[in-house]
Amino acid sequence: MFIDTSHTYDQTLAELRKFEPFVRKGGLITLHDIMSCPPVLDAINDFLTEKDNFRFYKFFHNNGLAILRKI
Repeated sequence: MFIDTSHTYDQTLAELRKFEPFVRKGGLITLHDIMSCPPVLDAINDFLTEKDNFRFYKFFHNNGLAILRKI
């Protein structure tokens, strides 16, 4: 799944919560602009406090990219 929508905290967190159940084990959620839009990164971090079954990979170039791998 790739999330690159409104870049607001509330929208990003809502999308993660809504669509995460459809991601199966081993699946990926990617999010763009984690560096240029800090609310996106804040939402990811808060989402991950609710979950213990994800690995979080951060790439800081080109506005930033997050990859969440469901384990």
